[in-house]
Amino acid sequence: MDLVAPGLSRWTVPHPDWEPADGGPGGWEPDVACLRLDSPDGVVLIDPLAPPNGTDEATRFWEELDGDVAGSGRPVTVVVTLHWHLRSTVEIAERYASKPGVRVWAIDQVAERLGDVVTDVFDDGERLPGGVVGLGPVPIDSSDVDADGVVEEAALWLADQRAVVAGDILVGTPEGLRVWWSDRGDPVYERRVAPFVRRLAELPVEIVLPAHGDPVMSGGSLAFERALAASPWAR
Repeated sequence: MDLVAPGLSRWTVPHPDWEPADGGPGGWEPDVACLRLDSPDGVVLIDPLAPPNGTDEATRFWEELDGDVAGSGRPVTVVVTLHWHLRSTVEIAERYASKPGVRVWAIDQVAERLGDVVTDVFDDGERLPGGVVGLGPVPIDSSDVDADGVVEEAALWLADQRAVVAGDILVGTPEGLRVWWSDRGDPVYERRVAPFVRRLAELPVEIVLPAHGDPVMSGGSLAFERALAASPWAR
């Protein structure tokens, strides 16, 4: 794990379902990012994906997490930004269910799609354990739509670390941070997505942590403004 801010660590793991056709311009690369926040409320995991079972990396991951969870004595918190990012949440929930317990947080649509694994639903602006603030929902660009024709995710604001966490609405690219959307002229983009990213830019943010691509380690507000001015990341 790499420490990106006080108490906040980031790690990457190859996604088990990634295929070469997923990569390239407009796509995403095999390594996906996950986050861990160590707080007075206990360990907070955001979109966690454990290394593959049977590897040395997995052994180290679970040994370290087991020790820190036991040391905190507080329930583990998992935050899932969108339903595709369930990842290792079920395994974590089962591992720590009896002691010290697990709470899984998500927005309403994610809870509807994932069912009983989500224990707590959060609203826009709500404070979660660890001082994490949920923002959204915001639609993402996807062909896997719900009955209303949209898939939604949440972004997260970590004020103490001056960091924004994003699932699939933003992506780190070779040209910098970009909005992951196919058509900037799409009414949904104009009505909901662009205003949401502008809202993020107004935060006193330095660090931007997308699930896909490189993070922004300084000048986060400017990175959001540049992302809005640039063409979206699209095939």
